[in-house]
Amino acid sequence: MHLLLHRRYYNYEKIPDLLEEFEINVYPSMLIKLFPPLVHNELFCKYCLDINLVSEFRSRSYTNGDSNIVSVNSFCPLCNHIDHLHCSCSNCKEIRKQKKQAEEENKRNVLMQAFLPISIDIPIPNELTLKDAVYLFAVKEHSATKDLEFIKPYLEGPSITSLAPDEELRCDIIEHLNRRGFIQINPLINSLDAFKFDSENKVVGYYRNKILWEFLPNMDIGEKKRIF
Repeated sequence: MHLLLHRRYYNYEKIPDLLEEFEINVYPSMLIKLFPPLVHNELFCKYCLDINLVSEFRSRSYTNGDSNIVSVNSFCPLCNHIDHLHCSCSNCKEIRKQKKQAEEENKRNVLMQAFLPISIDIPIPNELTLKDAVYLFAVKEHSATKDLEFIKPYLEGPSITSLAPDEELRCDIIEHLNRRGFIQINPLINSLDAFKFDSENKVVGYYRNKILWEFLPNMDIGEKKRIF
């Protein structure tokens, strides 16, 4: 019966007449849902053992005379995996999640090698040079967090003035403080999006406006507040 009904349906016989003749009590638009899916004997689900992929039949209102009456994407009737690069079944989502986690872990390891923490003895307050003191107070006032843990020297906005009047001076401030051990990039704290990676996931730079610099990394909050 299914084969006969199927053939007559795609021969564009009137659906109400078919429903009456075959004594089917559904809305005309639902008739297509009653056809069992086409089984692809040569296609198997990559996740479910020995389960063939299937394709649903397309409504004749969408075929427009097209001889292809089945859906383009075949799928697994058990796990809903679709034979497509962008499948969103739970298995494919989990694999993409694991792949992303592995890539992020690899990038984080690369960052750890590129920005290994360097232990530098920070001068005590009475040993600071004038340049040290001026630059430290400048970055502290400009963009230090309330707990004095980080600074964001490239932070700018309508209500935020630039750290320095020109880029050359700003770079000199950052390079000097970094060289003296007053600030450093922590590869574990910063977002991966703040760094630039090449096609082999090697770090080639960073976006200055996204980087958080650790401020006085060898001091605790109490020591910092005693200075500032």
